[in-house]
Amino acid sequence: MAIATTLVSSVPVLVNAEIAEARAGPAVAASRSTSGQVLGRAADAGTVRPHRPARGPGLADQAREAILADHPDAAGLVTLARLLGVSPSHLSRVFHRETGLTLTRYRNRVRAGRALDRIEQGAHNLAEVAADLGFADQAHLARTVKAEFGRTSTEIRRLLDAVR
Repeated sequence: MAIATTLVSSVPVLVNAEIAEARAGPAVAASRSTSGQVLGRAADAGTVRPHRPARGPGLADQAREAILADHPDAAGLVTLARLLGVSPSHLSRVFHRETGLTLTRYRNRVRAGRALDRIEQGAHNLAEVAADLGFADQAHLARTVKAEFGRTSTEIRRLLDAVR
């Protein structure tokens, strides 16, 4: 199994809305239904937009799939939100709520994992790997890999070479 796949698949993901409500407690659930009724009455008066139900757990899953598929529009928050048909702020909030990670952190974790896969496959030019994966430069790649996995890409390459 590739290093990146193992590390990315270990990302904690909250996809069950019932777990979120259980954490919030019954008082929060009750207040949600009351506030929905109040908003509904206010909307009838034309003063407040009607409450729309959340887009559900599918939105974070769709964002993760686009990032993992390396979709061209998944490179930035605004373009990814446009691709998914939601506002950037909504996507950012839902993604963080459901995964515990920001979109940037998740995207960097995926890119760093891909870099480790390439290093594991024998890539020696880290500047080229960094450019291919959308990092600004080799130093950006090294900082991101160290932040995600606790070692620089060069240290990891040396460890892999020692094992081979």
